[in-house]
Amino acid sequence: MKHKHSVVFGTLAAAAAAVIVLAVGGQGSLAVGDIIYVDAAADGENDGSTWADAFTDLQLALDAAENGFQIWVAEGTYKPSVPNGGPGDRYNSFQLRNGVALYGGFAGGEGNLAERDWVAHETILSGDIGTEGDPSDNSYHVFFHPPGLGLNYSAVLDGFTITGGNANGGAAHQSGGGIYNYGSSPAIINCTFVGNTAKIGGGIYNFACSTALIDCRFEGNSALQNGGGMGNSSASPLLMGCSFSGNIAVQNGGGIYEVNSSSTLSACSFEANSAAQGGGIHNAGSAPTLDSCTFAGNSAQQDGGGMFNNESSPELTDCTFSGNTAAQNGGGIYNLYSTLPTLDSCTFTGNNAQSGGGAMHNYTSSPLLTNCIFAGNSAGWGGAMGNYNSPSSLTNCTFWGNSADRGGGLYNRSSSPSLTNSILWGDTPDEIFNYDDETGTPVVTYSDVEGGYAGVGNIDAVPWFVDADGDDFHLKACSPCIDSGDDSALDLPAFDFEGDARILDGDGDTTVTVDMGVDEVAVAGVCYHTRLPLVFKGY
Repeated sequence: MKHKHSVVFGTLAAAAAAVIVLAVGGQGSLAVGDIIYVDAAADGENDGSTWADAFTDLQLALDAAENGFQIWVAEGTYKPSVPNGGPGDRYNSFQLRNGVALYGGFAGGEGNLAERDWVAHETILSGDIGTEGDPSDNSYHVFFHPPGLGLNYSAVLDGFTITGGNANGGAAHQSGGGIYNYGSSPAIINCTFVGNTAKIGGGIYNFACSTALIDCRFEGNSALQNGGGMGNSSASPLLMGCSFSGNIAVQNGGGIYEVNSSSTLSACSFEANSAAQGGGIHNAGSAPTLDSCTFAGNSAQQDGGGMFNNESSPELTDCTFSGNTAAQNGGGIYNLYSTLPTLDSCTFTGNNAQSGGGAMHNYTSSPLLTNCIFAGNSAGWGGAMGNYNSPSSLTNCTFWGNSADRGGGLYNRSSSPSLTNSILWGDTPDEIFNYDDETGTPVVTYSDVEGGYAGVGNIDAVPWFVDADGDDFHLKACSPCIDSGDDSALDLPAFDFEGDARILDGDGDTTVTVDMGVDEVAVAGVCYHTRLPLVFKGY
């Protein structure tokens, strides 16, 4: 059970709570007249005063809303009818307003927000304003927030499906098919972006803003260039509990494309997204922070199946990369000219690259990894990690069951990575392969390396994982890795991979010493395997 107190996560949770308060409770106690009703099927007076007399056109409700108002929208499909940013129907788009909250997911007839169900009563905002099913005459954006509008978190969109935006116009109308935010930071909650397209940011495009997205889904959006699901430029959006699945970018970032930005993501998932580079996320000159995010089954036609970092310094904590693929390098992550990607307690399993670095490939980059697990990854070379001119640093990491033609664990060319307090075992055909010892040699200390490796404090002994084949890399009581590490190791983590404190006296000899690998054993208990020969590799 993880019980690490993540500062990042705590900050995110507090920020998200503030957003939700603003969105749901921040409008104050509503008096009669503070709610405007919209229902496409209403046949009363259509003045928005009650469900029976609801507006049938969402734009009329937006025009009538004042500061502090809420707009409740019943299930059905609503299309923009007012042009913004240019003449002609394709400029038709909705616009949010500060102090006004839009809520979808009503059947019609509800008396409070808690009664709505946006899944059962889908409320669709569609840019398919022309010939139905023909995207060529769709709105450029379903929502268009141009410079100067200046939306903040009091502008709320909650419980809608945004679809059918096709940003293939000129200048400002090439980005953000679903929503375009320029200097605007609305709060977007419980929304689904599906079937939108653009040159950049098929689902949503954020420029110079800090949009908040809570529990949103991006499914099947596309970009002719970058950011199938989302595009961020000079932006710092907050994402919590969002999912990206089946989004496509022709060039970079199937799920998200980020340039000169610093997004913050917590508990987000990326599944089956694809791009030429960065199937899940592509970062360019950016420093995003990710906490408890998952990348599964994403693909790149070139490099970085899960994530591509170009001159970027992302910070990842408790993230998982599984089953991602790259036709060239970096099945899980590809780092290019990236100074300090930082990964703590991240897990890489079953990722594949046809060329280098099944889990991670580093080219002229210097990532810092602590408490990370690499298991069952594969590549042409560097089954777990490939390093080219890259001084990677790994502390208390565990490698198991990775495979490649050369360098099952690590492949190093013109590189001198450092490994401390780590375990490399069961990788084939070898744990560490150095292409040229004259231009780079790894510095390995206080680590358990199968077959042995020169360095202070290194051992060659069965690590005795609890169940490596079942991805359980806790150490058994008899493990020689307990209390065998280096307490003075650079970048020694204060916690292990699941939040247990380091350093502990695991073997009970009254000498407190850090363990090797991702697990820090509190009390080793009784060892039942001390009589088994060291060559035995069963667990």
